[in-house]
Amino acid sequence: MTADKAEALELSGLWRRAARCWLDVMDRSTDDAERERIAQRRERCIAMADGVTPDQRRYLNKQRYREQNSAGGY
Repeated sequence: MTADKAEALELSGLWRRAARCWLDVMDRSTDDAERERIAQRRERCIAMADGVTPDQRRYLNKQRYREQNSAGGY
């Protein structure tokens, strides 16, 4: 899995799948600073997946992603 795949999953609102993908990306990384950034990105995906009902998931997740992404990205 690649970071591009994880980002595509995030844009689709598939936060749990994206979090799993980020874990694979982190396993392949050799730089500690990069691993920390990936871990933060993964934690954000996990946080996005929690507390949203299925009916609200897609709309709210995309809205929250845009807000967080504009505040500072990967």
